[in-house]
Amino acid sequence: MKKSWLLLLLALLMYGCSHQSKEDLVATNVNEQEGASEIVDEKQLIERQLYEKLSEAVDTLGFTYDMHTFAENAYDRGVLYAELVDFDNDGVNEVYAFMKGSDYPSSAYTHRNKDNYIQEVWTGNAKGESAVLSFSSEIDKSVCSACDMNVSLVKGQDGRTFIKMFSNQTSQGITFDKIWVYAKEPNKSDMELVVSGYKSNDNEGVLYYTLNGEDTDEATFEAGFAKYDGEERPILISSFAEKEYGFDYSSPASNVGKVLATLAPSVNNIVGQEELLEKEKKQEIINALDEFSVMRRINHLNRDSVDLLLLEVIQKYNINHEYSDLSEMVFEGATVKEIYQETFGVELDIERLNFPTRDGQSIIKY
Repeated sequence: MKKSWLLLLLALLMYGCSHQSKEDLVATNVNEQEGASEIVDEKQLIERQLYEKLSEAVDTLGFTYDMHTFAENAYDRGVLYAELVDFDNDGVNEVYAFMKGSDYPSSAYTHRNKDNYIQEVWTGNAKGESAVLSFSSEIDKSVCSACDMNVSLVKGQDGRTFIKMFSNQTSQGITFDKIWVYAKEPNKSDMELVVSGYKSNDNEGVLYYTLNGEDTDEATFEAGFAKYDGEERPILISSFAEKEYGFDYSSPASNVGKVLATLAPSVNNIVGQEELLEKEKKQEIINALDEFSVMRRINHLNRDSVDLLLLEVIQKYNINHEYSDLSEMVFEGATVKEIYQETFGVELDIERLNFPTRDGQSIIKY
């Protein structure tokens, strides 16, 4: 009898589980859909923010030349390398970029306005309007034994990726090996210096160890770096005053372009939606974009602005020219006006701009 009651109770429980109300099923399904939608929206927002930061670097610095070595890029500027990396192993990528900066203040981000090599990491901000600069550092472009800085990305044992910077310097028989490791914790925007140290030897070959600013022994020194060991991918290799890139630099534009292409769909999220494919709606969007076009906001009667725009047109379209007796490059005004209007949608008013004569100090003369 007792066994029958147990079987009856089990049957009732199974019946209750298998006859869950439609309302409960619908509520569960809606919650799952809303959760999935929030994840998609957050991912799209973050990727859009990362796209904006990387594309801004390209817009202001451009790309370095294809196949140029470290030494050949000493006087160039531009983005050389970029990749998406999940530094804190939270399932969301950050963007890492390596570039040659310029001391000309072309960027709104001051760390890029340096005539040196720059590396940076941006983290998307799901609760804000813009990505956060998590890390940036300047790497000396000089080729010298005192500037022997190596940079690599290290895949750690805990799934995170670290930035490791290593410097080997020898002077008057004394050798210094310095190491810095930067890491990012989940739910934190900044990458932090988690361990640093150096080992050195004196003229008699005796080794000394320093870990996080304190003298220590070899075993403690090695243990301090052990949990940040892993597979290393070099970004910059420096040895005996010779420097080279650790990545494929045959085409920086292609390299960075692949990252931008991966992030680009997040920017064009409205394109392709069926309700916007109607001809009238599409034209409405085009008109709105045209209204807020950057080109339309330029004062084409401002001499300083027009000087730069004219140079852009002449160089970009390689307009034919002749040379005057004074070795000046002379361009046909009508041709320049025609291409200027095609490019910017504005008629160039040469007469009102009052370009200076040959005696003036401007690059462009009338």
